Amino acid sequence: MRHDLWTLKRIAAVIEQKFDVSVGQTTVWRYLQRMNWSCQKPERRSRRRDADAVRRWEEETIPALEKKHE
Repeated sequence: MRHDLWTLKRIAAVIEQKFDVSVGQTTVWRYLQRMNWSCQKPERRSRRRDADAVRRWEEETIPALEKKHE
């Protein structure tokens, strides 16, 4: 299953691409901990989802944005 989460492996790859420095996943984890970062996974849907606001956005905002790009 493909996902777009920032894994330690992905972060290490970005560091290597940007700075030409190879770091292990453990090192990445230690640096993230030092910066007080924590593991977080986004939820697929808001707990307090406002169905009316979503409907308005789909019916009004999306079409307006699509018109701008035409």
